Amino acid sequence: TWSLYSSKNLPDGLTLDSKSGVISGTPTQSGVYFLNIRITDSLDTESNWSSLMMTIQEAPSVITISLPEGFVGSFYKMNLYASGGTSPYTWTMDPAINLPEGLIFDSGGILLGTPEKSGSYRIIVQVIDTEVTKSAVKSFTLSIIEKPNIATNATLPKGTVGSVYSTTFLATGGVSPYTWSLSSDTQKLPDGLTLDSKSGVILGTPTKGGWFGFYITVTDSIGTKNEWQWFSITIDKIEIMTPNLPEGFVGVAYNTPLYAVGGSSPYTWKVSSIQTLPEGLSIYPLTGVISGTSTKVGTYDITISATDSTGITSGKSFTLSIIEKPNIATNATF
Repeated sequence: TWSLYSSKNLPDGLTLDSKSGVISGTPTQSGVYFLNIRITDSLDTESNWSSLMMTIQEAPSVITISLPEGFVGSFYKMNLYASGGTSPYTWTMDPAINLPEGLIFDSGGILLGTPEKSGSYRIIVQVIDTEVTKSAVKSFTLSIIEKPNIATNATLPKGTVGSVYSTTFLATGGVSPYTWSLSSDTQKLPDGLTLDSKSGVILGTPTKGGWFGFYITVTDSIGTKNEWQWFSITIDKIEIMTPNLPEGFVGVAYNTPLYAVGGSSPYTWKVSSIQTLPEGLSIYPLTGVISGTSTKVGTYDITISATDSTGITSGKSFTLSIIEKPNIATNATF
């Protein structure tokens, strides 16, 4: 007959069979246990107490909680970790499971490579301790995603000085929502325009014409940023190109066209409401031609404006001189 000095010294979950001397059961806690055991024969003759030591190890378990996302075209490396059992460990993967293209899983528990295709992948791994007596299995989900990429063309739509401008950047890949930003060490957006970091919209009313170049980047919701990308905007400005008005002569037909560039043609032409052309002259609103026959000598300061089809206006000041035609005053008969 087998007996323990105290059954409390046995690991939780184990019992000693007094008839067979078998300790059996499923231990529920790891640790080192010291047991005092005595045997009694059929004549009730008792042996001395014998001290024994029992070690209960934890079974190996995978302690890695989850796998971080990977990105198509970017190198990926993740070490899996285990505890319990007797290290070192050997790792295997369920052969029925396909890893993302470009990745491998080695026996050291390392998942690495450069993924080639986006998607969500279920991965089942097994860890075995060095005594090959215990193992543990765990399932993971690995997400491979595209890096965020700006899909907008590098040349943005044209704008016009004084006219509301709006264009929206578009992105693909990554994990939305996105955050948009403008490089601070390059030329800024055209005066009057701003970039909304949440919507990716450039909005405002440009106040200055010209060509403007700048860098934009997009960052997704998990902090993945694409490379800086170059963009440009051309802001048109209506500009009256006629350099000056030629002088006219009293009683002589006058005909001078005006020219403009920028904005959206056709243009509408007029003279400032507080100024007038010389008597006998007028400006044709649709053609910008000043014509007629002046009737009076004088010097006239006038401001002429051109308005495009969207309502944007630009003005320019001119001086128009009307003089008498030269006339020979000498008597015809000498």
